[in-house]
Amino acid sequence: MDLRLAAGALEGGAARCDGLTPSFRADADGTYVVQLDVSSPTHHRTDTVTVVATALRIPFDGAFIAAEFEPRHHLLAISDGPPRFRLIRPQDGTELTISLPATPTDLSMDQYNNQVVVATMGSLVVIDVFAGTVDA
Repeated sequence: MDLRLAAGALEGGAARCDGLTPSFRADADGTYVVQLDVSSPTHHRTDTVTVVATALRIPFDGAFIAAEFEPRHHLLAISDGPPRFRLIRPQDGTELTISLPATPTDLSMDQYNNQVVVATMGSLVVIDVFAGTVDA
């Protein structure tokens, strides 16, 4: 994280960060040290904050069968119990779930990352990733 403050921000002995709202989301459990360096032509200050973080965990019911990441940062997953396709946004844990006609065995995404084909026992299901619907 690199924040640059306007000249004069350190005048009077206190840094002003009007309008800045830094945030941090851990992608793995651990202890993180965030350091902020602020400098002007006449002053320099450094401060650190230690954050103990737990990464977002997405509950997964049923048996996990297969998964794939797509370029828009979604996790595509199939599971049974009940049979379903899941489009998950790991950034915030939201997801779209589509029921499948039978237990899935595998999934594959097209070269343009628009459609996913899910193989089930006895059929193929084509899912439009943008619309979140099953193509007829």
